[in-house]
Amino acid sequence: MRPAPAPAVVAWISEQKIGELFFTAINEAELRCGIAVVPPRRRRNRLEPALTKWLDEGFSERILPFDSDAAKHYAEIA
Repeated sequence: MRPAPAPAVVAWISEQKIGELFFTAINEAELRCGIAVVPPRRRRNRLEPALTKWLDEGFSERILPFDSDAAKHYAEIA
């Protein structure tokens, strides 16, 4: 979503099979929270729909829930 994304990130994503990439609900919440604190001007008005489109088109049916089981694994990892 950046005007000039990091070349290494673009390269890594282009090497992946899109159907094998997943996102988590907790990451979605963090991104939406970050956008919510941006003043409601052009930047926020641009970011909100861009994020929704990116998630809907890029990760449709591949957003993993964050439930109690995930919380237990998180605790072990962290």
